[in-house]
Amino acid sequence: MFVFDRPFSRLSPQNFIDDYLIKLHAKHVVAGFDFTFGRMARGNMENIDDYSRSMFSYSIVPKVEIHGQKVSSTYIRSLITEGAVENVPDYLGRAYEITGTVVHGDKRGRTLGFPTANIESEEPFVLPALGVYIVKMKVDGQWRSGVCSIGVRPTFYDKDGKVTVEVHLLLRWRLV
Repeated sequence: MFVFDRPFSRLSPQNFIDDYLIKLHAKHVVAGFDFTFGRMARGNMENIDDYSRSMFSYSIVPKVEIHGQKVSSTYIRSLITEGAVENVPDYLGRAYEITGTVVHGDKRGRTLGFPTANIESEEPFVLPALGVYIVKMKVDGQWRSGVCSIGVRPTFYDKDGKVTVEVHLLLRWRLV
């Protein structure tokens, strides 16, 4: 695992290129037009050739804007954390997804007539803002519609404040 620490933040642009791109035998580097590297962001895609020692080639990804907004992972994460997930497909090119495993919960939802699948993820996903969302959930290879609650359960667990992800799958009605 890579850690952005103080020594790394102090690398010169040349040391970054030597220690991380050349030493890793990079053959071709692809980065966005605004990518910077090295101490005080002195290295960038306009001057990368000065540091490359002709050991790799590179491509610059041009700026992409949608609705007047630069497409970036930072902006996409902000849409998600603000709960504006309906806008994410415009910038991500697809709906935002979280994967996880259904785990046992307290089973309170089923006593209220709304059983939920409690989802736990091993991956560190960015979660949407606390709230209720219309979702699709893949179950046994089939997509099902549902309602997802992302939140804490203060009525039952006011001390831990742990955020939970629970999905109530909607029934499919069939007329005979």
